[in-house]
Amino acid sequence: MPSIDIHTHFMPREYLDLLDREGGGHGVKVVRSDGKGPIIVYEGHPFGPIDDVFFDAEKRIAHMDAQRVDVHCLSLSPPMVYWASPELGLELARVFNDGTAKVARTYPSRFIAIATLPMQDVPAAVAEGGRAVKELGMQGFYLGSNVMGKYLDHEDFWPVFELAQSLDIPVFVHPLRVVGAERMDEFYLHNSIGNPTETALTISRMIYRGVPARFPDLKLCFAHAGGSFPYLVGRLDRTYKMRKECQHLDKPPSSYLKNITFDTITHHPAVLEFLIKSMGPDKVLMGSDYPFDMGDDDPMGSVEGVPGLAQADLERIVSGNALNILGLKIPSEIKAASD
Repeated sequence: MPSIDIHTHFMPREYLDLLDREGGGHGVKVVRSDGKGPIIVYEGHPFGPIDDVFFDAEKRIAHMDAQRVDVHCLSLSPPMVYWASPELGLELARVFNDGTAKVARTYPSRFIAIATLPMQDVPAAVAEGGRAVKELGMQGFYLGSNVMGKYLDHEDFWPVFELAQSLDIPVFVHPLRVVGAERMDEFYLHNSIGNPTETALTISRMIYRGVPARFPDLKLCFAHAGGSFPYLVGRLDRTYKMRKECQHLDKPPSSYLKNITFDTITHHPAVLEFLIKSMGPDKVLMGSDYPFDMGDDDPMGSVEGVPGLAQADLERIVSGNALNILGLKIPSEIKAASD
């Protein structure tokens, strides 16, 4: 079966060009320097450099081969498109989706395209989501954890989840504009600490607001191994037991994890082992955060390095869960080769 990396980032040239032309008026700058790819700067945080492997499929495939990865799921990286006006946000999303879907069609054995939505305009997001899946053949939605401070649990965003559930596609959630960033402006803590904290907050809010209960077939996948959430499940259940303000749920928070999955990005074999044992091997999917410097340079090796991991579970994590749990479609060329 193919090895599938469900957490990689991509940026069509057309998207970067549009961002460069229009982003400055909205506080997003594309900064260039000699000898390096451009860096996207938003709210004082750099994203990049955006070098050739972000948009050059052939160079990316060479890196994938070296990492023993057959398939990349291509998604946009922060700062996403929510900072823009509704009109520009939709234009950016459409340019990204068109360009990414084209690459996936050109290299159907290597890439799966995941759509970006202009969540600052929910009706536009629903329309673009439908177009991306039905017309472009994209296989999931990729959302930031909040939309300019409004978290995904908000009822305003529920039409997007309803659409994803009806289309039977996964929603991938990546931390964005992380909580407490103003107190983590040194030592790159907004990423190393802020990202996993933001993810734990997002999952908890979605559970307590009733998103998994209201959309029981909605498939959610969270970046960076779920952040700190897997290590706080017991504490959330304790809060549910002891505090009346948490008892609007019918069951403890841990009871709502049926369709919630996590990637493998922990950078520590013992931590990844804990994630697999505590959440279950059917809830974990291989991811790398390629090509950022905070990503996993050897995602296959990370899974293989988990102590005592059974071969069947390894195969679930690197391939089977993406195909079976998330329902991603296996590229035809790989299926023929594996058959």
